Amino acid sequence: MFEANEIEAKKFVEQVAIEMNMPDDYQTVMRVMTSVLHAIRDVITVEESLHLIAQLPLYIKGLYVTEWHLGDKKKMKDKDDFIESLLLKNDRTGALDFGTDEKALTKTKAVIRVLKRKVTPGMIDKLVAQFPAELKDLWYEDVVADRA
Repeated sequence: MFEANEIEAKKFVEQVAIEMNMPDDYQTVMRVMTSVLHAIRDVITVEESLHLIAQLPLYIKGLYVTEWHLGDKKKMKDKDDFIESLLLKNDRTGALDFGTDEKALTKTKAVIRVLKRKVTPGMIDKLVAQFPAELKDLWYEDVVADRA
C-alpha cells in the first residue's frame, strides 16, 4: 500500500521536474513545487483546498498541508504579491530556487500544468475562479516554450 503511494507521488514529482526542465534536480523541484502549492493554498478557500487535495497523491497531500495555518491570509492582488509569496515560502533558498520573476512564473506554470493533468477540469475551474484577474493566466496559458 505505501509503495503504491510512493510510486504515485514520485511520478507526480517526475512530471513536475520534466515540466521545469530540471529532471536531475529533485531537491529544487520539491522545494519549488511545495512553495507553489502553498501559494495556491494561500489564494483559495479552505473548502476548495480540501477538494483539491482529495485529488492529489497521498504524499503530495502531505506537502500541501505542511505548515498550513488556517488563520488570516494576506490577500494576493497581482503577480507581484504571488511572486513575493513564493519567495517567502522558503526564505533560505526561495530567491535561488525561483530566480527572476519571469522564472518564478514559469516554474509556477510548470506545477500548474501537472495539476491540470491530475485534477478534474471542474476543480481547476473552481480554483481559477478564486484567483485575482491578473493571476488567472497562470492556469490557461499554454507555455511549453516557456520552460526554465
